[in-house]
Amino acid sequence: MNSNITTILNGSIVSGGTQNRFTQTNSNLSVNGFLFDIKFTMPSGYTTKWDFLKDIFVNVTKRIGMGNGGAIALLSNCSLYDIMSYSDFTAGVSMAGTDFTAGQVCRISGYLDVGYFSMTSRDALEVTMNISNRTNFPSANVDFEICSVFKSVKVTMYKCYQSTSATGADQPYKNVLEVAYIGAGVNADFVCNQQVGGTQNVNINSAIADSNAQGRFEFFTNFGMVYSEPFGISQDVSIRCPNTNSPSLFIVTYSFYPEETINTLENADSERESLISLIKTNDPDKYNYLSILGLV
Repeated sequence: MNSNITTILNGSIVSGGTQNRFTQTNSNLSVNGFLFDIKFTMPSGYTTKWDFLKDIFVNVTKRIGMGNGGAIALLSNCSLYDIMSYSDFTAGVSMAGTDFTAGQVCRISGYLDVGYFSMTSRDALEVTMNISNRTNFPSANVDFEICSVFKSVKVTMYKCYQSTSATGADQPYKNVLEVAYIGAGVNADFVCNQQVGGTQNVNINSAIADSNAQGRFEFFTNFGMVYSEPFGISQDVSIRCPNTNSPSLFIVTYSFYPEETINTLENADSERESLISLIKTNDPDKYNYLSILGLV
C-alpha cells in the first residue's frame, strides 16, 4: 500500500512541438485524490493567462484485475481548466506568478478528491492527457505533473468527474452528486429534474454569486455550483442548461462497486488489527491510552 504522493504522469509540452498525447499506466497504489501541477515561464506579450488549460483534457481509468474485471472512469475527458476551477471552489488553488509578468515562473496546483480506493498488482491505473489544440498556449514549454495522493484508509468509494458542454436540451446523467457551471454568467435558469425532490431551477448568475460568496476562490471566479444532491448519496437526474456563452458543465458522480468495498474493508481491518496487536505487545502504555480513548 503506497502512501503520500506518487507521480502518475509527468512531462513537458514543448513549445512548437507536435506531441499532443501523454499516457502512463500505474499499479499498487492507494488513492484519496489527484494533484495537478502546471508551470511555465511567462513569455513576453502573452495575454491569455491560464486559458490554455481549456485545451488540455485528462482521463484517468482504474481497470480492475479481480473477478470479472471492469473499468472505472474516475476522470472522463476533464478539462484541466474545469479541474482547477472546481479545486479553486472546494479547496483553493496554489498559484505563483499571478501578475503574469514576463520572465516569471507561473505555476498552478489543484486537487480533486476521488474518495478512496486501493489497488493490487493486478489492477491498473491508466492516466492520459490530451491536447486539443495549441491556439491559446504560451510560446514556452509547459511542464506538468499529475500525482496520486494518499492520506487515509476509508471505506472504498469512487467519486468521478467529467466535463461536458451545455446543449440547451435535456441531458441525463446517473448517480450525480454535483453539477458546476463554468463560463461567463447569463441571466437564465439551470433546470435539474431529480429522481426524488422534483425539479430544481436556479438562476445561473445567482449561482455564480453564491459560489463566489461561499467558495475558496483565488482566480477562477466564473464558476457556479448549479446543483448539489441534497442527501449526499447521488441521484439520476436530467439537466437542462442554456448554451449561451458556450459554458462547460463539470459533473461529479459516484460509482458503486460493493465487492471492492467489502474486500478493502476486510484488508483494512486485518492491517489495523495487526497494528493494534503490535502496539499491545511493544508499547502497553500507548495501548492503554488508546483503550481509554475508545480507539482500540
